[in-house]
Order: sequence, then structure tokens, then C-alpha cells
Amino acid sequence: MILRNFAGFFPPQQVNMPIVHMTFTYFAQNLIEYSKNGKTDNGPNCGKDGIIRTMCNIAGYVGERDAAPILLEMMSREAGFGGGYYTGLATMADGELHWDKVLGDMDLLKKAIKGKSFPGHVGIIHSRSNSGGDREWAHPFISNDEKIAYVANGSYGAFAELNGSKRDTVAMELENRGVRYSSKSNPVGRYPRLSDGTGVHVSEVMCHLIRTLIMDGFEPEAATRRAFTAYPSEIGALALDTDVPDAILAARYNQPMMLGRAADGVYLATTAMAFPPDVKFLAIDVLPACCSATIRKDGWTIHGFESVLPVTPLDASMYRSAQNIFLRCINAASEPVSVGKCCNLVKRFHKEGEIFQDAVLAYEALRPLVEAGRIKVEKLTVPGAPEGGGTIKSTAFRFVKAD
Repeated sequence: MILRNFAGFFPPQQVNMPIVHMTFTYFAQNLIEYSKNGKTDNGPNCGKDGIIRTMCNIAGYVGERDAAPILLEMMSREAGFGGGYYTGLATMADGELHWDKVLGDMDLLKKAIKGKSFPGHVGIIHSRSNSGGDREWAHPFISNDEKIAYVANGSYGAFAELNGSKRDTVAMELENRGVRYSSKSNPVGRYPRLSDGTGVHVSEVMCHLIRTLIMDGFEPEAATRRAFTAYPSEIGALALDTDVPDAILAARYNQPMMLGRAADGVYLATTAMAFPPDVKFLAIDVLPACCSATIRKDGWTIHGFESVLPVTPLDASMYRSAQNIFLRCINAASEPVSVGKCCNLVKRFHKEGEIFQDAVLAYEALRPLVEAGRIKVEKLTVPGAPEGGGTIKSTAFRFVKAD
């Protein structure tokens, strides 16, 4: 079946729901003080690693300065936490997208783009985890008409069974409408498959789905929100649309998306540890769960959306408990501790039947500990993506106890 209007493929949904925009500036300030005074409690003991899947890292900037250097700096500060295997960036200027991506880490991306022009004061960047595919499976993904650039962080997560065969059906329907997939290759894991048995990256499906919905009459942010609710996953995403030249489109279920408001514009990143240390931020917030946003240099508009599975809210007591857990674990560990292990350790706060913001909790509990000097970030050289044939390396960030 060829769909003439892709919007008709999805059931009706409620949008523009009232939401509460919570600032984490208060929490962060109190947690820094809490970290400095050395308090501990009888919180849970450090546990053993379970099955851990560390997610990718993303960042964005919209403001008065050139975006590309800021994006490269921010990703260099966070890629080692979860990415470092496939890396790419996109900027936007004068109605055009400028992008590149590599199989490899930030060092290889910097080499690849040396001498190339990435103009514009708006941009996004991504570094992917070691999860399969070649260079074309790196982000950003670009719509066929080069109007949309899209990056995302996360996985199907708790929505894997709910989506069922939809992940294949949506990809096939888009192909029937003429979409051409750059990531088309041999199947990889549970990524979407086309009618001929080949596989494509789910984030490329989302990129084309958003563009198709826009072509069917949705406003850009509404299209992003529609795609998220129709094809849910435990993700967060950023997008550029050349028809919205002064903004970044964002959407989030539960994966981390931090916003830093500064005099020159708005910075976005998976973790606020990525934000440039020489920038004076007026506020640091987390983008609320289950929402879409249009982010401009002087602020943002946010719209909530419904989720089949509710998201467990976070509170200050969870952050304090997480800090105690992490301090005990890192100080007792014989090896450096990954953010993936920290995410695993706080899953004890997860409520049955809900999706959890474990990465937000981990990153934002670890950040004040690092800033207060109670733990350190150590950089390790590790093997790069296996598709590189053993010729490339990556950098991993791990947490160790302070001297």
C-alpha cells in the first residue's frame, strides 16, 4: 500500500498538553554543597555490573557565535562517556545544511573536516556508541531533499515490544513514497528492515518520517512530536530544518537533554559536563520528559505529548542517594567506573511499568561530584568500531576516586 498522506497512518493523539518546566539549577547548586561537605549515609552498597548499554552523546548550539567550534568542543568533552565510534556534525546557514561524518571518534572527525567550511550560528553534533554499521550509520542523517538534519540518542528500550513490526512497516511505507535510505545495508540487530531484507538505521527512518510529515502539512515541531508519539523509543533527539533557520528542533522521551542558557545563546548536550567551562551560564535546565521544543538563541517553546508508558519523575532525594551510591562504588572500585555502570546502579529507583531517566540521574549526580573534586574523570584509549578493521582507536571516559 502506498500512503498518499502519511499523517493518516497514525492514530489521533493529544498534543499541546500542559507541562511543568522544572529547572535543575536549584538541585545542582544544593548537590555541589552536599558533595563538598563529605556527607554519606547508609544507602545501597555498590553492586556488580549487569547488562549495560551506554547510549550515544549529542549536542547543539544556537546563538550569536559560530556553531561548529562550539560543537566540536562540547563533543570532545562528552563523547568518551558513551560515544566515540561514529561521529558527525551539521550546521545551517543561508538556507543550506553543511555536514560530514566519519567511522571513528572526534579526532578522526576533526581530521576529516579540516579545511572544510561549516558556516552558521546553529548546529548539532553526535557521537555514536559501538552498536554496528558503517560510516553511513553515523549521525547526522539527512533527508533526501537536504532540508532536515537529525541526530538521536537512545534505543527502543521499553517500547521494543510495543512497536513490534511497526519499525519495519514505517520504514517500508516511507520507501514506497520514494524515500532513499543512505544507511541501507545488511541487517543489524533489531534495526528496521525493508521488504528486500536489507536493514536501515532507525534514526534515518525518523529523519525521513519527520520530513514526510512536514511535507504532509505539519509544522516542523509538530511533525517531530508526531513522529515521536507514533514511533516511540527511549530517546532524545535534535534536528535542523532549513525552513526554520534560527532554531533547533528537539524532542525527548527520557534520554538526557541538558540546556544551558547564556548571554550568547543556548547550548544543548547529553550532559552539562560538556558545556564550555569559560561560558557563564545564566541557568542550566533539563528539557522535560515527553516533550518537543523549538529552541532559539533567546529561549524556547515547549509542548508536551502523551506516552503509553509514563516516565518516572526525578527529585532531589534521588540525586543525593545516587551521589552516595556512586561515591561508595567509585572509591571501592578496583577499575575505573563507566557512566553505563552508574546508570545500572540507579535502576533501583525504577518503577515497574514506567520508563526511567537513569542517564539523567547518573550524569547530573556525577557532575557536581566532579566539579567539587570528589571524583575525577580519567581518559582511556580503547579499540574503535570493529568496522574499522582494528585500525582505529577511541577514547573512553571513566570515573575514578580523587587523589
